[in-house]
Amino acid sequence: MNKKILIPVIITLILAAGIGAYFIFQKPAFPEPQQVHCLEDAKVCPDGSAVGRVPPNCEFGSCPKDISKTETDKKTSDNTPQWPQSGYDSENSGRSPYIGPKTNKLKWEFQDGKTACGHETVMTSPVIDKKGNLYFGTSEGSLIALTPDRKIIWRYTIPDAYSRDKCSGMSSMYGARELYDLNIDYTPAIDSDNTIYFGTSGQENAKKIYAIDSKGKLKWTYIIDSALQSDIKLGHNQRIYFTTNTKIYSLDKNGKDAKTYPIEGESNSPAIAKDSAVYVCSKEGLIALDKDLNRQWVYQTPKELIRCDPAINPDGNIIYFPANRENKLYAVNNNGTLKWKSDIFWNESSPSVAKDGTIYIGTANPGVDINSCQPLEKGSGVFFAFNPDGKEKWRYYVPPVKYMKEAGGEDNLIDCYDNTRAIDGPSIISSDGTIYFGTDARLFIALNPDGIEKWRFQTPLGDEFDRKGAISSDGTLYIAHAGGGKGGLFAISDGAINDGSGSQSGTCAVGSETGVKCSSKDKCSSR
Repeated sequence: MNKKILIPVIITLILAAGIGAYFIFQKPAFPEPQQVHCLEDAKVCPDGSAVGRVPPNCEFGSCPKDISKTETDKKTSDNTPQWPQSGYDSENSGRSPYIGPKTNKLKWEFQDGKTACGHETVMTSPVIDKKGNLYFGTSEGSLIALTPDRKIIWRYTIPDAYSRDKCSGMSSMYGARELYDLNIDYTPAIDSDNTIYFGTSGQENAKKIYAIDSKGKLKWTYIIDSALQSDIKLGHNQRIYFTTNTKIYSLDKNGKDAKTYPIEGESNSPAIAKDSAVYVCSKEGLIALDKDLNRQWVYQTPKELIRCDPAINPDGNIIYFPANRENKLYAVNNNGTLKWKSDIFWNESSPSVAKDGTIYIGTANPGVDINSCQPLEKGSGVFFAFNPDGKEKWRYYVPPVKYMKEAGGEDNLIDCYDNTRAIDGPSIISSDGTIYFGTDARLFIALNPDGIEKWRFQTPLGDEFDRKGAISSDGTLYIAHAGGGKGGLFAISDGAINDGSGSQSGTCAVGSETGVKCSSKDKCSSR
Protein backbone atom coordinates (compact mmCIF):
# COMPACT_ATOMS: atom_id res chain seq x y z
CA MET A 1 0.00 0.00 0.00
CA ASN A 2 1.20 3.50 -0.71
CA LYS A 3 2.80 5.01 2.37
CA LYS A 4 0.99 8.27 1.76
CA ILE A 5 -2.32 6.46 2.13
CA LEU A 6 -1.29 4.12 5.01
CA ILE A 7 -0.11 6.80 7.41
CA PRO A 8 -3.45 8.77 7.50
CA VAL A 9 -5.36 5.48 7.93
CA ILE A 10 -3.26 4.54 10.96
CA ILE A 11 -3.69 7.99 12.49
CA THR A 12 -7.46 7.80 11.95
CA LEU A 13 -7.66 4.40 13.67
CA ILE A 14 -5.65 5.63 16.65
CA LEU A 15 -7.93 8.67 17.07
CA ALA A 16 -11.04 6.52 16.81
CA ALA A 17 -9.72 4.13 19.47
CA GLY A 18 -8.93 7.01 21.79
CA ILE A 19 -12.34 8.60 21.41
CA GLY A 20 -14.07 5.24 22.02
CA ALA A 21 -12.02 4.62 25.14
CA TYR A 22 -12.96 8.03 26.46
CA PHE A 23 -16.69 7.30 26.24
CA ILE A 24 -16.28 3.83 27.68
CA PHE A 25 -14.34 4.90 30.75
CA GLN A 26 -15.84 8.33 31.40
CA LYS A 27 -19.53 7.52 30.90
CA PRO A 28 -21.60 5.11 33.05
CA ALA A 29 -22.66 1.84 31.44
CA PHE A 30 -26.30 2.64 32.34
CA PRO A 31 -28.01 5.96 32.68
CA GLU A 32 -28.25 7.32 36.19
CA PRO A 33 -31.75 6.87 37.66
CA GLN A 34 -33.73 9.98 38.28
CA GLN A 35 -34.51 10.86 41.91
CA VAL A 36 -38.03 9.69 42.86
CA HIS A 37 -40.18 11.82 45.16
CA CYS A 38 -42.99 9.85 46.88
CA LEU A 39 -46.10 11.19 48.57
CA GLU A 40 -45.52 12.01 52.22
CA ASP A 41 -48.46 10.03 53.59
CA ALA A 42 -48.16 7.14 56.04
CA LYS A 43 -49.68 3.77 56.89
CA VAL A 44 -50.50 2.90 60.51
CA CYS A 45 -49.22 -0.54 61.50
CA PRO A 46 -51.00 -2.98 63.85
CA ASP A 47 -48.60 -2.11 66.69
CA GLY A 48 -49.46 1.59 66.39
CA SER A 49 -46.29 2.67 64.57
CA ALA A 50 -46.33 4.27 61.10
CA VAL A 51 -44.36 3.67 57.88
CA GLY A 52 -44.01 5.90 54.81
CA ARG A 53 -43.67 5.22 51.09
CA VAL A 54 -40.34 3.94 49.78
CA PRO A 55 -38.79 4.66 46.32
CA PRO A 56 -38.60 3.63 43.55
CA ASN A 57 -42.18 2.28 43.41
CA CYS A 58 -43.46 4.47 46.26
CA GLU A 59 -45.04 1.51 48.02
CA PHE A 60 -45.47 1.59 51.78
CA GLY A 61 -42.58 0.11 53.74
CA SER A 62 -42.97 -3.04 55.80
CA CYS A 63 -44.50 -2.82 59.26
CA PRO A 64 -42.50 -4.13 62.20
CA LYS A 65 -43.10 -7.80 62.75
CA ASP A 66 -46.01 -8.55 65.05
CA ILE A 67 -44.26 -9.21 68.34
CA SER A 68 -46.81 -11.83 69.25
CA LYS A 69 -45.95 -13.79 66.09
CA THR A 70 -42.24 -13.19 66.60
CA GLU A 71 -42.42 -14.50 70.12
CA THR A 72 -44.59 -17.41 69.03
CA ASP A 73 -42.05 -18.45 66.42
CA LYS A 74 -39.31 -18.11 68.98
CA LYS A 75 -41.13 -20.14 71.60
CA THR A 76 -42.06 -22.96 69.29
CA SER A 77 -38.36 -23.48 68.65
CA ASP A 78 -37.66 -24.25 72.31
CA ASN A 79 -39.53 -25.27 75.44
CA THR A 80 -40.02 -21.81 76.88
CA PRO A 81 -43.53 -21.59 78.38
CA GLN A 82 -45.86 -18.91 77.07
CA TRP A 83 -46.63 -17.73 80.63
CA PRO A 84 -44.26 -19.41 83.12
CA GLN A 85 -45.21 -17.75 86.41
CA SER A 86 -47.23 -15.09 88.18
CA GLY A 87 -46.43 -11.70 86.68
CA TYR A 88 -44.83 -13.46 83.68
CA ASP A 89 -41.17 -13.05 84.69
CA SER A 90 -38.88 -13.37 87.70
CA GLU A 91 -38.93 -9.60 88.21
CA ASN A 92 -42.75 -9.47 88.69
CA SER A 93 -42.95 -6.87 85.91
CA GLY A 94 -46.29 -8.12 84.58
CA ARG A 95 -45.08 -7.45 81.02
CA SER A 96 -46.32 -9.91 78.41
CA PRO A 97 -44.44 -10.58 75.14
CA TYR A 98 -47.83 -10.99 73.45
CA ILE A 99 -50.60 -8.64 72.37
CA GLY A 100 -53.73 -9.21 74.45
CA PRO A 101 -57.38 -8.86 73.41
CA LYS A 102 -58.63 -5.54 72.09
CA THR A 103 -62.25 -6.44 72.92
CA ASN A 104 -64.05 -8.00 75.90
CA LYS A 105 -65.43 -11.03 74.06
CA LEU A 106 -65.81 -14.13 76.20
CA LYS A 107 -64.39 -17.26 74.58
CA TRP A 108 -65.37 -19.61 77.40
CA GLU A 109 -65.82 -20.01 81.15
CA PHE A 110 -64.54 -23.01 83.12
CA GLN A 111 -66.20 -24.15 86.35
CA ASP A 112 -65.14 -27.07 88.54
CA GLY A 113 -68.16 -27.77 90.73
CA LYS A 114 -69.38 -26.71 94.15
CA THR A 115 -68.89 -27.75 97.74
CA ALA A 116 -71.62 -29.09 100.03
CA CYS A 117 -72.14 -25.51 101.23
CA GLY A 118 -72.60 -24.23 97.70
CA HIS A 119 -69.19 -22.56 97.43
CA GLU A 120 -67.90 -22.65 93.87
CA THR A 121 -64.41 -24.03 93.32
CA VAL A 122 -61.93 -21.17 93.18
CA MET A 123 -58.98 -21.29 90.75
CA THR A 124 -55.55 -19.72 90.99
CA SER A 125 -54.19 -17.71 88.09
CA PRO A 126 -53.01 -20.10 85.37
CA VAL A 127 -49.56 -20.66 83.92
CA ILE A 128 -49.26 -21.63 80.25
CA ASP A 129 -46.88 -24.10 78.59
CA LYS A 130 -45.35 -23.71 75.12
CA LYS A 131 -48.36 -25.43 73.49
CA GLY A 132 -50.88 -23.13 75.15
CA ASN A 133 -52.13 -25.62 77.78
CA LEU A 134 -53.13 -24.12 81.12
CA TYR A 135 -52.18 -25.28 84.62
CA PHE A 136 -53.84 -23.94 87.77
CA GLY A 137 -54.66 -24.96 91.31
CA THR A 138 -58.07 -25.10 92.98
CA SER A 139 -59.48 -24.31 96.38
CA GLU A 140 -60.47 -27.97 96.78
CA GLY A 141 -56.94 -29.31 96.33
CA SER A 142 -56.44 -30.17 92.65
CA LEU A 143 -53.90 -29.09 90.07
CA ILE A 144 -55.67 -29.12 86.70
CA ALA A 145 -54.18 -29.23 83.20
CA LEU A 146 -56.56 -27.73 80.63
CA THR A 147 -56.35 -27.33 76.85
CA PRO A 148 -56.91 -23.91 75.26
CA ASP A 149 -60.40 -25.11 74.24
CA ARG A 150 -61.37 -26.00 77.85
CA LYS A 151 -60.80 -29.76 77.88
CA ILE A 152 -59.27 -31.31 80.99
CA ILE A 153 -56.04 -33.15 80.16
CA TRP A 154 -55.42 -34.44 83.65
CA ARG A 155 -56.04 -33.65 87.29
CA TYR A 156 -53.62 -34.20 90.17
CA THR A 157 -55.30 -34.08 93.60
CA ILE A 158 -53.15 -33.76 96.70
CA PRO A 159 -53.53 -36.74 99.10
CA ASP A 160 -55.00 -34.69 101.95
CA ALA A 161 -57.33 -32.46 99.92
CA TYR A 162 -60.57 -31.52 101.66
CA SER A 163 -63.73 -29.69 100.70
CA ARG A 164 -64.77 -26.40 102.32
CA ASP A 165 -67.91 -27.93 103.80
CA LYS A 166 -68.41 -25.85 106.96
CA CYS A 167 -71.26 -23.45 106.31
CA SER A 168 -71.28 -21.72 109.70
CA GLY A 169 -68.77 -19.44 111.34
CA MET A 170 -67.63 -17.96 108.04
CA SER A 171 -67.41 -14.52 109.57
CA SER A 172 -63.98 -15.57 110.83
CA MET A 173 -63.03 -15.96 107.14
CA TYR A 174 -60.08 -18.18 107.93
CA GLY A 175 -61.54 -21.05 109.90
CA ALA A 176 -60.63 -24.58 108.84
CA ARG A 177 -62.79 -25.87 105.95
CA GLU A 178 -64.59 -22.52 105.75
CA LEU A 179 -65.04 -19.97 102.98
CA TYR A 180 -61.45 -18.72 102.65
CA ASP A 181 -59.66 -21.89 103.71
CA LEU A 182 -58.29 -22.76 100.26
CA ASN A 183 -56.21 -25.92 99.72
CA ILE A 184 -54.25 -24.23 96.90
CA ASP A 185 -54.39 -20.44 96.93
CA TYR A 186 -51.27 -19.23 95.10
CA THR A 187 -50.21 -19.32 91.46
CA PRO A 188 -48.00 -22.25 90.40
CA ALA A 189 -45.01 -22.00 88.05
CA ILE A 190 -43.90 -24.05 85.05
CA ASP A 191 -40.32 -24.33 83.81
CA SER A 192 -38.80 -25.17 80.41
CA ASP A 193 -38.87 -28.89 81.32
CA ASN A 194 -42.66 -28.65 81.72
CA THR A 195 -42.42 -29.32 85.44
CA ILE A 196 -45.18 -27.58 87.39
CA TYR A 197 -44.49 -26.41 90.95
CA PHE A 198 -47.21 -25.54 93.47
CA GLY A 199 -47.77 -25.55 97.21
CA THR A 200 -50.54 -26.05 99.80
CA SER A 201 -52.12 -23.29 101.85
CA GLY A 202 -55.09 -24.99 103.57
CA GLN A 203 -55.14 -25.13 107.34
CA GLU A 204 -55.50 -28.90 107.40
CA ASN A 205 -53.11 -29.71 104.54
CA ALA A 206 -49.63 -31.11 105.04
CA LYS A 207 -47.39 -28.11 104.37
CA LYS A 208 -45.64 -29.08 101.14
CA ILE A 209 -44.31 -27.96 97.79
CA TYR A 210 -45.17 -30.33 94.92
CA ALA A 211 -43.43 -30.88 91.58
CA ILE A 212 -45.59 -32.50 88.88
CA ASP A 213 -44.46 -33.54 85.39
CA SER A 214 -46.27 -32.72 82.15
CA LYS A 215 -48.22 -36.02 82.36
CA GLY A 216 -49.64 -35.24 85.78
CA LYS A 217 -47.26 -37.55 87.69
CA LEU A 218 -45.66 -36.59 90.99
CA LYS A 219 -41.90 -35.97 90.75
CA TRP A 220 -41.14 -34.89 94.30
CA THR A 221 -42.44 -33.07 97.38
CA TYR A 222 -40.69 -30.84 99.88
CA ILE A 223 -41.96 -30.19 103.41
CA ILE A 224 -42.11 -26.54 104.48
CA ASP A 225 -42.57 -25.06 107.95
CA SER A 226 -46.07 -23.62 107.45
CA ALA A 227 -48.67 -22.85 104.80
CA LEU A 228 -47.49 -21.34 101.52
CA GLN A 229 -47.88 -17.55 101.48
CA SER A 230 -46.71 -16.60 98.00
CA ASP A 231 -46.82 -17.46 94.34
CA ILE A 232 -44.08 -19.83 93.19
CA LYS A 233 -41.35 -17.80 91.47
CA LEU A 234 -38.69 -19.05 89.07
CA GLY A 235 -35.27 -17.40 89.16
CA HIS A 236 -32.86 -16.84 86.28
CA ASN A 237 -30.53 -19.28 88.06
CA GLN A 238 -32.93 -22.24 87.57
CA ARG A 239 -34.07 -22.18 91.18
CA ILE A 240 -37.58 -21.81 92.63
CA TYR A 241 -38.51 -19.29 95.35
CA PHE A 242 -41.49 -18.90 97.68
CA THR A 243 -42.41 -17.71 101.16
CA THR A 244 -44.32 -18.78 104.24
CA ASN A 245 -45.25 -16.59 107.21
CA THR A 246 -41.81 -17.14 108.71
CA LYS A 247 -39.30 -17.86 105.89
CA ILE A 248 -38.33 -17.34 102.31
CA TYR A 249 -37.16 -20.56 100.62
CA SER A 250 -35.00 -21.37 97.62
CA LEU A 251 -34.83 -24.89 96.12
CA ASP A 252 -33.17 -26.35 93.07
CA LYS A 253 -35.33 -27.95 90.38
CA ASN A 254 -35.04 -31.34 92.09
CA GLY A 255 -36.34 -30.12 95.42
CA LYS A 256 -32.85 -30.24 96.92
CA ASP A 257 -30.19 -27.79 98.13
CA ALA A 258 -32.70 -25.84 100.23
CA LYS A 259 -31.77 -22.40 101.46
CA THR A 260 -33.88 -20.22 103.76
CA TYR A 261 -33.92 -16.81 105.38
CA PRO A 262 -36.28 -15.73 108.22
CA ILE A 263 -38.99 -13.20 107.38
CA GLU A 264 -42.34 -12.18 108.89
CA GLY A 265 -45.37 -11.33 106.84
CA GLU A 266 -48.48 -12.41 104.99
CA SER A 267 -48.80 -12.98 101.23
CA ASN A 268 -45.38 -11.61 100.26
CA SER A 269 -44.12 -12.98 96.93
CA PRO A 270 -40.44 -12.35 96.10
CA ALA A 271 -38.92 -10.81 92.97
CA ILE A 272 -35.66 -12.07 91.50
CA ALA A 273 -33.37 -9.86 89.42
CA LYS A 274 -31.32 -11.02 86.43
CA ASP A 275 -28.18 -11.01 88.63
CA SER A 276 -30.03 -13.45 90.97
CA ALA A 277 -30.50 -10.85 93.71
CA VAL A 278 -33.71 -11.62 95.61
CA TYR A 279 -36.04 -8.95 97.01
CA VAL A 280 -38.82 -9.75 99.49
CA CYS A 281 -41.06 -7.74 101.81
CA SER A 282 -41.10 -8.47 105.53
CA LYS A 283 -42.22 -6.93 108.79
CA GLU A 284 -39.08 -4.82 108.98
CA GLY A 285 -39.13 -3.58 105.38
CA LEU A 286 -37.74 -4.57 101.98
CA ILE A 287 -34.96 -7.17 102.29
CA ALA A 288 -32.29 -7.76 99.63
CA LEU A 289 -30.70 -11.22 99.55
CA ASP A 290 -28.04 -12.77 97.36
CA LYS A 291 -28.56 -15.97 95.35
CA ASP A 292 -27.87 -18.07 98.46
CA LEU A 293 -30.35 -16.02 100.51
CA ASN A 294 -27.67 -14.22 102.50
CA ARG A 295 -28.85 -10.81 103.60
CA GLN A 296 -27.31 -7.85 101.74
CA TRP A 297 -29.32 -4.94 103.10
CA VAL A 298 -32.72 -3.94 104.47
CA TYR A 299 -34.67 -0.80 103.64
CA GLN A 300 -36.72 -0.22 106.77
CA THR A 301 -40.23 1.17 106.50
CA PRO A 302 -42.16 2.85 109.33
CA LYS A 303 -44.80 0.11 109.33
CA GLU A 304 -44.64 -3.59 108.54
CA LEU A 305 -45.19 -4.78 104.98
CA ILE A 306 -47.89 -7.34 104.24
CA ARG A 307 -49.45 -8.38 100.93
CA CYS A 308 -46.44 -6.84 99.27
CA ASP A 309 -44.92 -8.14 96.03
CA PRO A 310 -41.98 -6.06 94.80
CA ALA A 311 -41.36 -5.45 91.10
CA ILE A 312 -38.08 -4.61 89.39
CA ASN A 313 -37.61 -2.01 86.65
CA PRO A 314 -36.38 -3.00 83.14
CA ASP A 315 -32.79 -1.97 83.93
CA GLY A 316 -32.77 -4.08 87.09
CA ASN A 317 -31.56 -1.29 89.36
CA ILE A 318 -34.77 -0.06 91.01
CA ILE A 319 -37.24 -2.02 93.12
CA TYR A 320 -40.84 -0.82 93.52
CA PHE A 321 -43.09 -1.97 96.35
CA PRO A 322 -46.28 -0.79 98.10
CA ALA A 323 -46.60 -0.05 101.80
CA ASN A 324 -50.33 -0.43 102.32
CA ARG A 325 -50.28 0.63 105.96
CA GLU A 326 -48.70 3.93 104.94
CA ASN A 327 -50.54 4.40 101.62
CA LYS A 328 -47.20 4.82 99.85
CA LEU A 329 -45.46 3.43 96.78
CA TYR A 330 -41.70 3.15 97.29
CA ALA A 331 -38.86 3.11 94.76
CA VAL A 332 -35.57 1.86 96.22
CA ASN A 333 -32.23 1.61 94.41
CA ASN A 334 -30.52 -1.78 94.30
CA ASN A 335 -27.96 -0.53 96.83
CA GLY A 336 -30.69 -0.02 99.45
CA THR A 337 -31.09 3.76 99.18
CA LEU A 338 -34.42 5.52 98.67
CA LYS A 339 -35.05 6.90 95.19
CA TRP A 340 -38.53 8.27 95.86
CA LYS A 341 -41.88 7.51 97.46
CA SER A 342 -45.30 8.66 96.28
CA ASP A 343 -48.76 8.83 97.80
CA ILE A 344 -51.33 6.22 96.86
CA PHE A 345 -54.47 4.89 98.53
CA TRP A 346 -54.76 1.64 100.47
CA ASN A 347 -53.28 -1.18 98.45
CA GLU A 348 -53.35 -4.96 98.43
CA SER A 349 -51.60 -5.64 95.12
CA SER A 350 -48.18 -5.42 93.54
CA PRO A 351 -47.02 -2.86 90.99
CA SER A 352 -46.33 -3.70 87.36
CA VAL A 353 -43.70 -1.99 85.21
CA ALA A 354 -44.03 -1.16 81.51
CA LYS A 355 -41.09 -1.35 79.11
CA ASP A 356 -40.88 2.47 79.07
CA GLY A 357 -40.51 2.46 82.87
CA THR A 358 -44.08 3.53 83.75
CA ILE A 359 -45.23 2.00 87.04
CA TYR A 360 -48.87 0.93 87.44
CA ILE A 361 -50.65 0.08 90.67
CA GLY A 362 -54.27 -0.39 91.76
CA THR A 363 -55.67 0.94 95.03
CA ALA A 364 -58.86 1.46 97.03
CA ASN A 365 -59.88 4.83 98.43
CA PRO A 366 -61.22 4.10 101.94
CA GLY A 367 -62.99 7.46 101.99
CA VAL A 368 -65.66 6.24 99.56
CA ASP A 369 -68.89 5.05 101.17
CA ILE A 370 -69.16 1.68 99.46
CA ASN A 371 -72.31 0.80 101.41
CA SER A 372 -74.31 3.66 99.96
CA CYS A 373 -76.92 2.97 97.32
CA GLN A 374 -76.62 6.58 96.16
CA PRO A 375 -74.91 7.35 92.86
CA LEU A 376 -71.35 8.52 93.45
CA GLU A 377 -69.18 10.37 90.97
CA LYS A 378 -66.33 7.95 91.59
CA GLY A 379 -66.10 4.45 93.01
CA SER A 380 -63.53 3.37 95.55
CA GLY A 381 -61.09 1.89 93.01
CA VAL A 382 -58.28 4.17 91.80
CA PHE A 383 -55.64 2.97 89.34
CA PHE A 384 -52.40 5.00 89.27
CA ALA A 385 -49.69 5.43 86.63
CA PHE A 386 -46.35 6.91 87.74
CA ASN A 387 -43.41 8.12 85.68
CA PRO A 388 -40.00 6.58 86.49
CA ASP A 389 -39.18 9.69 88.55
CA GLY A 390 -42.16 9.07 90.84
CA LYS A 391 -44.40 11.82 89.49
CA GLU A 392 -47.99 10.85 88.90
CA LYS A 393 -48.73 10.40 85.19
CA TRP A 394 -52.47 9.83 85.40
CA ARG A 395 -55.12 8.07 87.45
CA TYR A 396 -58.23 6.15 86.48
CA TYR A 397 -61.35 5.94 88.66
CA VAL A 398 -63.38 2.75 88.52
CA PRO A 399 -66.98 3.88 87.99
CA PRO A 400 -69.93 2.75 90.11
CA VAL A 401 -72.42 0.48 88.36
CA LYS A 402 -76.17 0.92 88.43
CA TYR A 403 -78.38 -2.08 89.10
CA MET A 404 -81.81 -2.80 90.55
CA LYS A 405 -82.00 -4.04 94.11
CA GLU A 406 -84.85 -5.93 95.76
CA ALA A 407 -86.52 -4.03 98.56
CA GLY A 408 -88.95 -6.45 100.16
CA GLY A 409 -89.56 -8.81 97.27
CA GLU A 410 -88.91 -9.33 93.59
CA ASP A 411 -91.75 -7.00 92.61
CA ASN A 412 -90.40 -4.13 94.71
CA LEU A 413 -87.19 -3.02 93.06
CA ILE A 414 -85.19 0.15 93.62
CA ASP A 415 -82.30 1.68 91.72
CA CYS A 416 -78.99 1.13 93.45
CA TYR A 417 -75.35 1.88 92.67
CA ASP A 418 -72.58 -0.55 93.46
CA ASN A 419 -69.60 1.58 94.53
CA THR A 420 -67.48 -1.35 95.70
CA ARG A 421 -64.86 -1.16 92.96
CA ALA A 422 -61.66 -1.54 94.97
CA ILE A 423 -58.67 -2.73 92.94
CA ASP A 424 -57.09 -5.50 94.99
CA GLY A 425 -55.46 -7.40 92.15
CA PRO A 426 -52.19 -6.70 90.32
CA SER A 427 -52.16 -5.64 86.67
CA ILE A 428 -50.47 -7.15 83.63
CA ILE A 429 -49.34 -5.33 80.49
CA SER A 430 -49.81 -6.40 76.87
CA SER A 431 -46.92 -5.92 74.44
CA ASP A 432 -48.91 -3.12 72.78
CA GLY A 433 -49.07 -1.28 76.13
CA THR A 434 -52.66 -2.20 77.13
CA ILE A 435 -53.05 -2.62 80.90
CA TYR A 436 -55.39 -5.29 82.29
CA PHE A 437 -56.56 -5.49 85.91
CA GLY A 438 -59.45 -6.73 88.01
CA THR A 439 -61.63 -5.17 90.69
CA ASP A 440 -63.94 -6.28 93.45
CA ALA A 441 -67.50 -7.20 92.50
CA ARG A 442 -67.07 -8.87 89.12
CA LEU A 443 -65.42 -6.19 86.96
CA PHE A 444 -62.25 -6.61 84.84
CA ILE A 445 -60.90 -3.58 82.95
CA ALA A 446 -58.54 -2.86 80.04
CA LEU A 447 -56.92 0.58 79.74
CA ASN A 448 -54.85 2.16 76.99
CA PRO A 449 -51.37 3.41 77.98
CA ASP A 450 -52.80 6.94 78.31
CA GLY A 451 -55.31 5.81 80.94
CA ILE A 452 -58.35 5.85 78.65
CA GLU A 453 -60.65 2.88 79.15
CA LYS A 454 -60.52 0.31 76.35
CA TRP A 455 -63.17 -2.12 77.60
CA ARG A 456 -64.81 -3.66 80.65
CA PHE A 457 -65.78 -7.24 81.31
CA GLN A 458 -68.32 -8.11 83.98
CA THR A 459 -69.43 -11.53 85.13
CA PRO A 460 -73.10 -12.22 85.93
CA LEU A 461 -73.11 -13.00 89.65
CA GLY A 462 -69.45 -13.50 90.30
CA ASP A 463 -66.94 -12.33 92.82
CA GLU A 464 -63.67 -10.44 93.08
CA PHE A 465 -61.07 -10.39 90.30
CA ASP A 466 -58.08 -10.22 92.64
CA ARG A 467 -55.65 -12.44 90.73
CA LYS A 468 -53.15 -11.62 88.00
CA GLY A 469 -54.17 -12.48 84.48
CA ALA A 470 -52.13 -14.41 81.91
CA ILE A 471 -51.85 -13.88 78.13
CA SER A 472 -51.15 -16.69 75.65
CA SER A 473 -49.35 -16.37 72.34
CA ASP A 474 -52.65 -16.31 70.41
CA GLY A 475 -53.72 -13.21 72.34
CA THR A 476 -56.20 -14.89 74.72
CA LEU A 477 -56.42 -13.34 78.18
CA TYR A 478 -57.15 -15.74 81.07
CA ILE A 479 -58.55 -14.38 84.34
CA ALA A 480 -59.90 -16.03 87.49
CA HIS A 481 -62.22 -15.07 90.33
CA ALA A 482 -60.50 -14.91 93.69
CA GLY A 483 -63.42 -14.68 96.12
CA GLY A 484 -64.10 -17.55 98.46
CA GLY A 485 -67.70 -18.08 97.40
CA LYS A 486 -67.58 -17.64 93.62
CA GLY A 487 -65.12 -19.28 91.25
CA GLY A 488 -64.44 -19.53 87.57
CA LEU A 489 -61.69 -19.23 84.99
CA PHE A 490 -62.50 -17.03 81.99
CA ALA A 491 -60.93 -16.83 78.53
CA ILE A 492 -61.24 -13.46 76.75
CA SER A 493 -60.38 -13.42 73.04
CA ASP A 494 -60.93 -11.17 70.03
CA GLY A 495 -61.81 -14.31 68.06
CA ALA A 496 -64.74 -15.19 70.32
CA ILE A 497 -68.29 -14.73 69.06
CA ASN A 498 -69.81 -13.66 72.38
CA ASP A 499 -70.31 -10.05 73.48
CA GLY A 500 -68.12 -9.92 76.59
CA SER A 501 -70.87 -10.75 79.02
CA GLY A 502 -69.43 -13.49 81.13
CA SER A 503 -72.35 -15.67 80.09
CA GLN A 504 -73.17 -17.30 76.78
CA SER A 505 -76.82 -16.23 76.95
CA GLY A 506 -79.36 -14.18 78.86
CA THR A 507 -77.49 -10.89 78.91
CA CYS A 508 -78.71 -7.33 79.19
CA ALA A 509 -77.37 -3.82 79.65
CA VAL A 510 -76.62 -2.11 82.95
CA GLY A 511 -75.75 1.55 82.71
CA SER A 512 -72.81 1.98 80.37
CA GLU A 513 -71.82 -1.66 80.83
CA THR A 514 -73.08 -4.56 78.77
CA GLY A 515 -73.39 -8.21 79.41
CA VAL A 516 -74.62 -8.45 83.00
CA LYS A 517 -76.88 -11.47 83.27
CA CYS A 518 -80.41 -10.88 84.53
CA SER A 519 -81.75 -13.03 87.33
CA SER A 520 -84.39 -12.82 90.04
CA LYS A 521 -81.71 -11.82 92.51
CA ASP A 522 -79.88 -9.33 90.28
CA LYS A 523 -82.27 -7.69 87.86
CA CYS A 524 -80.85 -5.02 85.63
CA SER A 525 -81.95 -1.96 83.75
CA SER A 526 -80.32 0.59 81.52
CA ARG A 527 -80.03 4.21 82.58
